[in-house]
Amino acid sequence: MQILKDYNINELIDKISKIEIFTGLTIEEIKKIIENSKVVQFPKDSFIIEENSSGNEMYIILKGAVRVLKKTFSDELYTVIDLTEKENAFFGEFALIDSDKRSASILTLNETICLMIEKDEFEKTITENYKIGYFVIRNIAKRIAARLRNANKDIITLFEALQNEIQFED
Repeated sequence: MQILKDYNINELIDKISKIEIFTGLTIEEIKKIIENSKVVQFPKDSFIIEENSSGNEMYIILKGAVRVLKKTFSDELYTVIDLTEKENAFFGEFALIDSDKRSASILTLNETICLMIEKDEFEKTITENYKIGYFVIRNIAKRIAARLRNANKDIITLFEALQNEIQFED
């Protein structure tokens, strides 16, 4: 990982304002987040995050592409999704809230530049401006709620399929 010093602030503001967890923030509030963040560059085929590792950063893809990978029970990696800057993609946002282990690995598919927001800096920012914290945490909570609803639907589908399979065998 290499830290880049000279990145255009207006490009960053434009990019960050399109990221869903920053919905509701003013340009000045977005600038504050950027001021307390770092632009970092990763080479192709490097892991930004490894599943089950600890981490205190979230990342917003500014340029490049990454692959989200999960391990199976037999420790084989499978692709969950590929993300690029075109989708205003970000990952690792839970690290801003808790200190639990990472739930997936993130592998760069090419040279990738990200805005890295560290938990300590984020906490300083929201201590100085509670409105930023309110909107970001609320928007992360909305994402968690949507994921939980989808997981519940998946569990019901799996349960019904298992139940049908058991009934079929009888």
